[in-house]
Amino acid sequence: MRVADNSFSEFEIFEKDVLIIDKSLTPKNNQLAVVVQEGCFQINRIDSNSKEELQLWGVVTYIIKSTL
Repeated sequence: MRVADNSFSEFEIFEKDVLIIDKSLTPKNNQLAVVVQEGCFQINRIDSNSKEELQLWGVVTYIIKSTL
């Protein structure tokens, strides 16, 4: 999945970076995951203590940084 803008800079993920997502994994505490919120993909850090219900799309396994 290629990142379209800098809205995930808090996770050091920037425009044109490529995320490798594994949809078969169950996320563990503190891992980055792609979730669907209000019909849009978002990146969240999983907090096992959170009561918030998330629609999980997949777990981020690698971040390939753009050099261009």
